[in-house]
Amino acid sequence: MTPLKIPKSAHEAIQALIRLSAGDFSALLEALTRAEPALDTDKFWTHVAPHAKQLDGALIQSILREVFEMAEVRTSEEVDDFAEAIAEAASEARSEGFPFDENDRKTLKDRLVKIFEGSGGLEITMKAAGVVADQDHLFLQGRVLTDIRPVFDREGKSVDAAVIVHNLRIHYAESADDKDFYVALDTGDLRSLRAALDRAEKKAECLQILLKNSVVPYLDPKE
Repeated sequence: MTPLKIPKSAHEAIQALIRLSAGDFSALLEALTRAEPALDTDKFWTHVAPHAKQLDGALIQSILREVFEMAEVRTSEEVDDFAEAIAEAASEARSEGFPFDENDRKTLKDRLVKIFEGSGGLEITMKAAGVVADQDHLFLQGRVLTDIRPVFDREGKSVDAAVIVHNLRIHYAESADDKDFYVALDTGDLRSLRAALDRAEKKAECLQILLKNSVVPYLDPKE
């Protein structure tokens, strides 16, 4: 397994996780199981918080953000081995600003094992996120840049006409890199693209109804 490194941005959440009392950690585990799954991992904490009212919502959000970050770098290792690697990396990252002793290492490993071996909402959310992300390219953002392009005469001394050109920029993720892809469109292309998107939305609505009428829970990205 490739050695792991704990970024400074994770220190606060890791400290919070290991400092939870036994009772609060048990409550968190139960809440992770009872919570409704979510397709958007950033929103899952809002499903967890109502089941662990004794814990601060910001604390749950912070811990879960790092749990999902850890899940992204996990491959096929056994949970025990993965948790041990995380705990070892945290031990190596200890500093004056990030105190971490042997007892902390054992606590972190034990709690991560229990989290990653859990079932219910957290497990389904992790699996759903993996299914969505298991693609060569992931859409991040889109933008259309619209320009007027002049058509000059043969000598380039006057403008004989003008055209409108749209440039569709697709910002996407490929492996660990963010990239951009540009496509030139005219107004007719915009209509064609809008029609394709509208048709895709109608098909999605049809499938949502099908799922809601079945025993298979539908994970709405808006929830």
